[in-house]
Amino acid sequence: SRWNVTLTDTGSAIYYHRPVAFTRSIIVAVLPVNDAPRFDILEEVSVWEDSGNFTGPTAFNITTGSPFEPEQLLTFSMVQYPQLATVDNATSLLPMLDLLLASPRMSPGGNLSFLPAPDRHGQMEFGVRLHDDGGTRNNGTNVSVEKRLTLTVLPVNDPPLFD
Repeated sequence: SRWNVTLTDTGSAIYYHRPVAFTRSIIVAVLPVNDAPRFDILEEVSVWEDSGNFTGPTAFNITTGSPFEPEQLLTFSMVQYPQLATVDNATSLLPMLDLLLASPRMSPGGNLSFLPAPDRHGQMEFGVRLHDDGGTRNNGTNVSVEKRLTLTVLPVNDPPLFD
């Protein structure tokens, strides 16, 4: 954007009391900055023990952060909070990924997928972030605020076994 600035003196003895004006141009350039992507997420996803593979919408209102960044590619990352894992009613300070057969994954569209381990129940908490490929040039941000997601595998009453 270009601005013309004029400074006017109503007259002084130096210029024989005539008005004097000086005009200068100022160019203001607004540099683009990558805005952080944004999303909302369900606070908890619950499934029954032995229910098989889960895939379902979990994140929604997913945006690149600005309407001027529609071409950016988005990816989710999930990090387990190990101090908050409970499996079969035992709390542990260590990661308890044995509640699931593999780490959960979130698609760019917000669908969560995971497979509970057979005959296991419990709860795990994850930090979920959304990343874009817009970079951090000019102090931009390419990572969202972390949101918390709790995965709960509910117990079922298994029939008794006889030997």
